[in-house]
Amino acid sequence: MVNRCGEQNLAYVMLVQLKGLFGALFYSVWNCPPVFFSFFYHNYYFRTAAYLPNEHIMELNTREVKEMLSFYQEEKLRLNAKLKHVDAMLRKLQGNNVDSESGVLLTRTGAKAKKRGPKSVWGKFILEQLAKAQRPMTYKELMDIAMETHGYDKSKFSNVRASILNSAFRLRAIAGKVTTIGELGKKEKFLVSTTWLNEKGQLPKAHMKWLKETMNFTPERVDMNTIPVAKYEEDLAG
Repeated sequence: MVNRCGEQNLAYVMLVQLKGLFGALFYSVWNCPPVFFSFFYHNYYFRTAAYLPNEHIMELNTREVKEMLSFYQEEKLRLNAKLKHVDAMLRKLQGNNVDSESGVLLTRTGAKAKKRGPKSVWGKFILEQLAKAQRPMTYKELMDIAMETHGYDKSKFSNVRASILNSAFRLRAIAGKVTTIGELGKKEKFLVSTTWLNEKGQLPKAHMKWLKETMNFTPERVDMNTIPVAKYEEDLAG
């Protein structure tokens, strides 16, 4: 049995040759609709597809690239400014004066708040010594370095001790820049930078090895939820 609707495109071409265009259209619609509709669909699809742009290809000359870059850079600036305005309005309406990203206090104008008064030189000293040593340090070690660096005699030790303890407390309890680590059953504490700790409150392996081999000390994990967020812009630095 011959399939009258097989070889659809070839059949239609033959019909055109035998009966003419309009006769072929009438004959194919009347006798074998799939021939007509299949031929119509394929011709329409391939003819229109030839004029459709390729979505994955964009050919631009140098001038067009520069113009597009300029446009989108301006759009980015405009949208960022608008977003800042929206954030400021939301803070005012909700009574929130803390930056959503850094946690820093903000002024009424939306600028990051700054501390009043001079910065602590001893706080800077502690951070510099930790960065230089790249390992945990004791308070006593910091005090001895301070005495030697500044050339103080023994009569100044109580003042240096108080300054370092106070500055370390501010760095730990307010700025969240340092914290202390301890071992269960031992009174000795080591000061570490909070940037050294991972999300589980653990020190790097190199620090753990140094504490174990040099100080016979195995610190407990730090509860990262106890680390405060810096409230002032300058506390973010360092």
